[in-house]
Amino acid sequence: EERINILSDSVGLTSKDDIKNFVKQRLSDRDKRNERFETNPSVGSTWLFLDQRLPDGSSVTTARDITRQKNTEQALRESEARYALVLAAKDEGLWEANFVTGIYYRSPRWNEILGYGENELPPTRAAFSALIHPEDSEAAQHAFDSHLELGTPFDIEYRVRHKSGDYIWVSIRGKAVWGADGKPVRLVGSIRDI
Repeated sequence: EERINILSDSVGLTSKDDIKNFVKQRLSDRDKRNERFETNPSVGSTWLFLDQRLPDGSSVTTARDITRQKNTEQALRESEARYALVLAAKDEGLWEANFVTGIYYRSPRWNEILGYGENELPPTRAAFSALIHPEDSEAAQHAFDSHLELGTPFDIEYRVRHKSGDYIWVSIRGKAVWGADGKPVRLVGSIRDI
């Protein structure tokens, strides 16, 4: 009885007949799909229903309220959209160095600043390091190492080779994230053509 009341309140059903019809509909849909989401705007809830047919031919349906998860996902999408607008307004490209996987992410704007298409450069540190002007390479490496070893700000200007072959001046900024062991896990930052 308590479970029926919880289901009734959460899904917005008001009578036992409504609940029976609701469950009957779920059971009749069982052959069509195994997992589904249902939202009830009148109570603002989203539920995940999982259907499983047992070896004896009977069925079990579990329902889980995933409203908080869906709201969090929506808030994250909105936050990412705001962040993308801020980056576009600042005319900066975003990058991330993941020291665990060795993969370097570069946003479309990052690639655009240097004249490259999305997958033209390998996602590695070596690929970017090869673009740094030879006269600026040592200073760039020192700034990078100092930030990771001493926590000094990673904010430097140097020249990089554009796809056209010309060198352009860029401003590179970043901030590391350290793991529980004190080692850097990733470095996130921006690039701007100056």
